[in-house]
Amino acid sequence: MLKKDLGLFLLIVVVGLVVSILNPRFLSPINLGNTANLIGLFGLFSIGEGFVIITGGIDLAIGSMFALLGVIYIDLLVTWQLEWWIAVLVVILGGVVLGAIHGFLVTRLRLQPFIVTLCGLLIYRGVARFLAGVPAVVVGIVGWCPRRYGRKRRRRVLARLLDVGRFVAAAQPGIYTQDQTGTGPGVIFDFEASAIVTPGKPAQIGDTITIYCNGLGDVSTPVPTEPLARTLSPVTVTIGGVKARVDFAGLAPGFPDLYQVNAVIPAGAPHGDAIPIVLAVSGQSSPSTVTIAIR
Repeated sequence: MLKKDLGLFLLIVVVGLVVSILNPRFLSPINLGNTANLIGLFGLFSIGEGFVIITGGIDLAIGSMFALLGVIYIDLLVTWQLEWWIAVLVVILGGVVLGAIHGFLVTRLRLQPFIVTLCGLLIYRGVARFLAGVPAVVVGIVGWCPRRYGRKRRRRVLARLLDVGRFVAAAQPGIYTQDQTGTGPGVIFDFEASAIVTPGKPAQIGDTITIYCNGLGDVSTPVPTEPLARTLSPVTVTIGGVKARVDFAGLAPGFPDLYQVNAVIPAGAPHGDAIPIVLAVSGQSSPSTVTIAIR
């Protein structure tokens, strides 16, 4: 065991040295802090899984359960406007209930833990995608051809199926919405009010807002730390057809897959509960179905 541990330690050291040579930012305090946070996070997750494996079981549904509870947590905060500590308690209770169901099926009904947790993996992942409004992804391709076609002909048919000839734009902006449908109030934070903008909590002229979005294209650095990862292409914001001043556009700090745009509501913006807000970058615009409330 000591030799294995020593070998693993040496491997980690070698990999760290190579990565630090290729990218000096690897040893920066910010990156080391983020790495330590991730190690601690997954370390806590591994403790529970370790007890399961030590006792001769297995749990394949952990990742999907995290995904489902994460979606529910965000939905409770944004859609239901619950306090964060209430949402945390609900999510913890949900995890306890799901774990109790798995335990009952394995210990009482004597079902195989592999089958139980595999079904849980598929169910929780599907429910999470449904709640998040993400369409199902078909794994694989219908590439079957009759055997009489021969190998070369089957390859040609499969190549035609794969050659869809789609154009991929450099950017395709889209603003997240509070009901996850792509229409209605966007996920927009008002700095002055310290709250998500809703018809009940509208923004004011001159307020600085943060628009949470995606699809803004390439950024200056793939790691959203210091310096901030800004978009390489300029981003414009129009509110009710009036152009707004953009103070920042890029990755949200700490989130490598979430963009944010900081803008100021212009003086000429119209008032109302559903004013269209549109992002534009690289010749592409976000749908005009997303709105913001302004008073």
